[in-house]
Amino acid sequence: MTETYNLPIPLIKLIASRNRCTMKLTRASSYALHAVAFMAAQKHDRPVASHHIAQAKALTPVAASGFDALRTPQEDPTDENSYLAINLIDHNPAGWQTQQYYGSPYFGNLKSGSGLILNMGKPVKVSSVSVTFGSEPGANVELKVGNSDVRSAANEESMQTVASATDVSGNYTFTIAKPVLGQYLVVWFTKLPPLAHALGKYMAEIFTIIIRGTD
Repeated sequence: MTETYNLPIPLIKLIASRNRCTMKLTRASSYALHAVAFMAAQKHDRPVASHHIAQAKALTPVAASGFDALRTPQEDPTDENSYLAINLIDHNPAGWQTQQYYGSPYFGNLKSGSGLILNMGKPVKVSSVSVTFGSEPGANVELKVGNSDVRSAANEESMQTVASATDVSGNYTFTIAKPVLGQYLVVWFTKLPPLAHALGKYMAEIFTIIIRGTD
């Protein structure tokens, strides 16, 4: 025969209250564990953002020379007045000029282009180039980037043109939308402006050049 015990009502209420608390704590612990696991998974899956963005700064060339890449040293011993190019690094107001050409702004129909090459000392990414040209309009100019200063048509052809402008004169800034890595920067003229007060003569001039980018 099974004996039956009648517990006092206050004791029954106390036991029921404790059971409810235990259930609540168990549920709360379960929710907390799920929350921690979810946050850990989110943290693990979230890509890490990089806040390091290189800022453009002034870049100084270590050397400069003419770049008459489409003519041989025998055809142009001066390499487009190469001896004047150092003026742009030394901030000499005399600047640099191409040779004078006659009869046509396209280098007297002798070649399709010529220019100036700047050695940046190491591979850099140029983002802008500010140039002070001569005051006479009419020059068509390209900026090229490469990794060799060899004076040859093949080297000039291998370089990447990163910016261009037509009919430039005075102060002009080239902005390079997609900078590329390279050690050499070329200012390449494909058309010359007229020489002031000299009918039928053509010559390009550069008085200052400021290069900005990252290294």
